[in-house]
Amino acid sequence: MTRSLKNVALAVIAGLLALSLAAVPVAAKDTAKGRWLKIRVFERGATTPTVLVNLPMSLVTAVLRIAARTDASVNLDAPAEGGEKTRVRIKDFDLDAFAREIDSMEPGQIVEIQDGDDKVSIWIE
Repeated sequence: MTRSLKNVALAVIAGLLALSLAAVPVAAKDTAKGRWLKIRVFERGATTPTVLVNLPMSLVTAVLRIAARTDASVNLDAPAEGGEKTRVRIKDFDLDAFAREIDSMEPGQIVEIQDGDDKVSIWIE
């Protein structure tokens, strides 16, 4: 897995976890769905993940809605393969629309990224 891809994945996970601390009471209201966002990172063709994250979907959507209301943003400067920096700004996205979309999704694969023997898989269960 390229260093920049790993940095982006870790920054997104860290941002979600940091915002989740404030959203736990809000997310606790909606436990009926019982759906989970699952993230797995496999390095060098491993059969067990090196990163394993399970988040309740109610928490994910609550964090996205809070971030949309507070104009939260994360800037990530990660060196790309050519030595250039890549900047990702969350505030450039419509987080409220994204929260509605992800909340309405059926269980299943969202994205799978493979780079050589490294793989990142994200799905809803």
